[in-house]
Amino acid sequence: TANVIPNATIATRYDFTCTGGGVLEIDKGNFAWYLSASQAYACNVSNSGFVDAVLVSEIATPMTWSKVGVGNKPTTALVAAPLTMTLCFAGGTFTDCRFQRVATGANNSTSVILTDCDGFTFTRMETRYAALRAHTLPVSITATRVNNTTFDTLRMIDGQFSLVTCTNVTITDTIYIGQVSGTTGTSNPCTAFLLTSNCLNVTISGLTLPVTNTHPYTALFSLGVAGCTNTKIRNIGTRASPLSLGSANATGLIFTQDAAAAAIYTKVQ
Repeated sequence: TANVIPNATIATRYDFTCTGGGVLEIDKGNFAWYLSASQAYACNVSNSGFVDAVLVSEIATPMTWSKVGVGNKPTTALVAAPLTMTLCFAGGTFTDCRFQRVATGANNSTSVILTDCDGFTFTRMETRYAALRAHTLPVSITATRVNNTTFDTLRMIDGQFSLVTCTNVTITDTIYIGQVSGTTGTSNPCTAFLLTSNCLNVTISGLTLPVTNTHPYTALFSLGVAGCTNTKIRNIGTRASPLSLGSANATGLIFTQDAAAAAIYTKVQ
C-alpha cells in the first residue's frame, strides 16, 4: 500500500525473498519492502533505498551494488543491522553505499555484519548510527572470516571496525568520525580498529579524522585476542602533517595489544 508506515517487524512486511534460485536486478527503487535474498543466483542493486534492514546470503554469482542506502523509518525504527551478509563466496563490488541503524543501549549493536565472505571490494561505503550511541561496544562493521577483501575510502561514523579471523584484508584511506553529534566523550569508548582471533595479512593504510574532536577515545588500533599474524598499520599522518588526535579527551594511545594477545610480525610504520 502506498504511503503507509512499514510494519513494525520485518517478518510482517512485503519482501523480496529468494531461496534456492532467482535473479534480482533492482534499479531506481525506493522500498519499504524487506530485501531477503538467500541462495539467489544473482542479486544486483543500484540507485535504490530500503528501510531498516537488508539480508543477503549464499549468492551464487558476483554481486554489484552501487548507490544503495538502508535507513530507518520515521517512527520507532527496527533494531536491526541495516546490512547482514553471510556465506557469500562469489565476491562482488559495493560502491557508494550507505548503511544507518538505530543507536540502542544494547551491546554490540553493529551496523554492517559480514560473515564468511570472500573476494569483495567496498568503495566509499559509509556506516553510521542515527543518533549518538548509548551502548558500551559501538561497532560500525563486524567482519568475521572475511577473506581477500578490500575496503577503500571507508567512512565510519560512531563505531569501530572489528575484524575476527580475517585473511588478506586491505583497508585504505579510512575516514573516521567518532560520533554523530558533540565531541569525543569518555562514556562508551572504543578504538577505530580492533583485530581479534587469528587475523592474517591485514593491512590498514591511511586514516583521517576530518571532524575536530570526534576521534576514538581509547586508541586508533588494538589487537585484542591472540594469533594475529602479519598486521601492517601505515600512512597515518605524515612528518609534515601529523594526525591530530584531538584536544577534548584526546585519543589515549595509537596502538594497544592485550597482554594475552600474542601476535607475530606486527608493524606500525
